[in-house]
Amino acid sequence: MNWSAVTKIHFSQFEIERSGDEQTWVNLGSILASNQHSTNAQYSFLDKNPLNGDNFYRLKMIDLDGNYSYSDTRQVSFDFLIYTIYPNPASDKFYLSGGLLENAKSVVIKNQSGITLFESSGVLEDGISTNKFSDGLYIIRVRMADDSVRTLKMVVSK
Repeated sequence: MNWSAVTKIHFSQFEIERSGDEQTWVNLGSILASNQHSTNAQYSFLDKNPLNGDNFYRLKMIDLDGNYSYSDTRQVSFDFLIYTIYPNPASDKFYLSGGLLENAKSVVIKNQSGITLFESSGVLEDGISTNKFSDGLYIIRVRMADDSVRTLKMVVSK
C-alpha cells in the first residue's frame, strides 16, 4: 500500500486498517507522519498476511490534536487456491489438482526451448501422459475460466 500526504494538514500518524467485509476492521499497524513542510510525504505499508479473497484497506489519519478521519476504502483481491501437479517428478502420467482441475479452460505444456508439446481445452481428470516427453523440465500454462494464467513447472524422469 502506497500513499502520499500533503503536509498542510499536520498528521501525527496513519493507522492502516483491513477488513474482509467492510464492517469489521483490524488495525494492521501504524506509521508516524513526516510533517515536513512544503512537500508531499510518501508512505508505504505491506500487509504480510492478507486474507484469501477480498481485502478492503483504509487509512485512519490521526491529527496532532487527536482528531481523526478515514481515507477512501480500496479493495484488493488475493487468490490463495492451492494449485498442484502430482507426482512431480512424473514418470508415466501426472495430474493437476485443486483449483487447476476445477477452473481450467485450457492447458499448454512447453519444453525448455518453448516448443509446445501438449495442448488441451480443459483438464483431463484421468491425468496427462508423459509418453511423448523425454526427461527434463517442462512449463505448464493453465488458462483459468477468468482468463488469468497459472504457470507451473514439472519434471519428467522415466
